[in-house]
Amino acid sequence: MKGLSLLHKVPNTLVGSGSGWLHAKLLLVALVFVYSIVMGRWLKAAEAGKPLPSSTALRWINEVPLVLLIGIVYLVVAKPF
Repeated sequence: MKGLSLLHKVPNTLVGSGSGWLHAKLLLVALVFVYSIVMGRWLKAAEAGKPLPSSTALRWINEVPLVLLIGIVYLVVAKPF
């Protein structure tokens, strides 16, 4: 309860104007987390003998975290909105 009583003292960094970049960054971080979960499940399925997508598809899928991380760094450095 004490933490909730301090909530009104938090500056408008989470809900104020100019914090859209933070929400976008958190969305991209969540997508990286989901990507890692999906890849972990694919790895477990491959260990169980299930087939993986083609090598070309895996190469493209491998680029997803790179694009997401570039977006995260851009949002943190530029804070465009």
